[in-house]
Order: sequence, then C-alpha cells, then structure tokens
Amino acid sequence: MWAVEAERAAGDDLSAAIVQLLGHATLPRWPRPIVVAAIGPAASQTKRLIGLPATADVATLRAIIREGTSRFFLRNGIPLVTAGVRMEEPGAAWAAAFDLPVVRDIESACRGLGLRVRLIVPSMVALPRALEPGQVEWTDGDVHSELTVAERRLVNTRRLSPTSRNSVDVAATPTAIAALHSLGADAWRFADAYGATQLPDNEPLALRSSSGELDAGASRRAVRIAAVCLCLAIVAAIGTPVVARVVRAHRTSRQLAAIGRRARDAEAAERDLGRMSEALAEVASFDASRRSPTLILSQLTRALPENAELVTVRLDTAGGTMVILAPRAAAALAALDSVKAVVAPEIIGPVTKEMAGARELERATVQFRFGASQVRK
Repeated sequence: MWAVEAERAAGDDLSAAIVQLLGHATLPRWPRPIVVAAIGPAASQTKRLIGLPATADVATLRAIIREGTSRFFLRNGIPLVTAGVRMEEPGAAWAAAFDLPVVRDIESACRGLGLRVRLIVPSMVALPRALEPGQVEWTDGDVHSELTVAERRLVNTRRLSPTSRNSVDVAATPTAIAALHSLGADAWRFADAYGATQLPDNEPLALRSSSGELDAGASRRAVRIAAVCLCLAIVAAIGTPVVARVVRAHRTSRQLAAIGRRARDAEAAERDLGRMSEALAEVASFDASRRSPTLILSQLTRALPENAELVTVRLDTAGGTMVILAPRAAAALAALDSVKAVVAPEIIGPVTKEMAGARELERATVQFRFGASQVRK
C-alpha cells in the first residue's frame, strides 16, 4: 500500500529516526498497527552453527548458545541478545544475535508512538520471503553479505571481505518478488521490511522482546476488562444479597484457582531449573572439548610469509585444509611448520600459477592435522 525510507547519519539517535520515519507513514488510528522490524547485518548476525551437542531439545541448544554468545558471535564491545534456534540436523542449527541497543531503540520508539512490536528478525531471515531464488549480495552500510535463497528459505549466508567480493559471482541487484513490483525498480530496497511481515508468529529466529514490553498492551487491556467486571459485580452485590453470595463464591473459586496456578507454576519452575542445570552441564562439557577457530586462524595467518595470502580455511575435529596464494607455495608450506597447533602440513592437488596485477603467485591447497595440545582442558 505504501513504502517510505530515510537515511540516518552515523551518530544520529536511532529511536528518534524511527519516530520521524513512522511520522511519514500512513498509519490508522484504530486499530493501532502491529510493528515487525528487520535489522540488517550491520547490527545483527545470522549463522549456521555446527559442532553443537547432538540433542533434539531446542531449549537446551538455545541455552547453550545464550550462555556462550561470545564464542558463537562477534561482540565488538556491544552487548548482544540472542533469538531462538532453527534445527537443521543433529549438531547443526541456525542461530541469530542482535545488537541490544538497536533492539531497545526499536522498542522505545514504537512504545512512544503507542505501537506494539510483534517480531524483530535479522534481514537475512526476512529476505528469502521477498527475493527470487538465487545467490545475491546484500549491503548494509559497510557490511556486505552473500546469501543463497531457495524455496523462500535461507540456505547459506556469509559476510564478504573486499577480496572475496571481487571473486564471488553474485547478482548485482537483488530481484524482488512480484508482490513488490508496484514499488518500481527500487522495490528490492524494501525486501527485508516486506519479508519480515510475511514471517509466521512462530519463526524461531525472531526476537519477540528483550524486556517484556511486547505484552504490555495485552496486560493493559486485561486490567481494563477486569476493572469493568469488578464494577458490575459491585453494583450487582449492592442490589441483592443473593448476587453478593454468588460474587463471594466466585471470588473464593478464583482464589483457589490462583493457588492452584501458583502451585503449577512452582512445579514448572522446578522443572525449568533442572533443565537449565542440564544445559549448563552441556555448556561446560562443550566448552571443554571445543577448539578455538579464531585462535587457530590467528596462528596460521601469523605464520604465513608477509607476501602470502590466506584464501579459504575449512576446519573439522581432526584437522583442516586451506587455500593459499604465495610467490612460492613451498616456502609458505615450510613456514607453517612453526605453528604448534597443526602437524604434518602438506600440499595436496596441483599447484597453479595466477597473476595478481604484475605479480605471479602460486595457488596451492594445504592439508594439516591438529595436534593433541589444541583440545581445551
């Protein structure tokens, strides 16, 4: 029906910018609209995590990821809030994290306008609902991401460095679905906003609230309804003793029901505490046996000669492979012998020559194994 956008300069207050943007939107006074928000990859992270405990309990996996947020997501000094998990297979699941200040600004702006936030999702999760299938590049500020869409689902995503952007064949401009064609050639700019509205309420990678404010509207309506019912009951009680006795009996029944609910809540809390204890034990076990890919990558890059480049790295529990570009692949291989984290590095496959400007480089694939000392105790 309509679409508006606004640019925000670095340092501008996000909450004020959202209020100003919604001021240009055509919003009905009644009923008040419900807000869904998509946060771009500059302030959200969407990852397919592997090596998780092979459990089907989504609550346990969510607890593991929440307790180990810094292990799975980049923090950069900004507090993060995690959403749920979407199971792919045993030991692998999609997870998402958001910059907490951005989430709070969205909720604060909408609350000030009397709007209720239903869902907050990463753009990478919303885009498959608004883009044609294929491999596209999505830009959010200085962050460039590649995503693969198939059957309205996110198949793969990764952040692109300047080097990888030049070597990856992706669509220059995303193609929006037919529902957005009425917005013209720039319809793709609204793809994540539109896609967020198409997600179901039970989307596991959506954040529903970090502070409980999403349910404030429903609570206020319940209080108003309860107040009206109380007034009617008082009037009826004054009019006839019979009604007064009925009201007292009803109040007693409600009190007994409330006691029963509290007892059930206490039992549920006890079960939750037991499940949380099991989840924390899983976290401790997982943390004790997991290698640090960031540490290994740091050691590999420091060991390579200054004029060598690390193109790709793939790691598993036993070792890994990496593709390097260097003037002399053999010299780079020799340098890797100094890395204590790996043993027996060797070149597999052919060594090919490539031109990088005026330089001739050799591309080689190196395979290595992990040493026993790399397991964290």
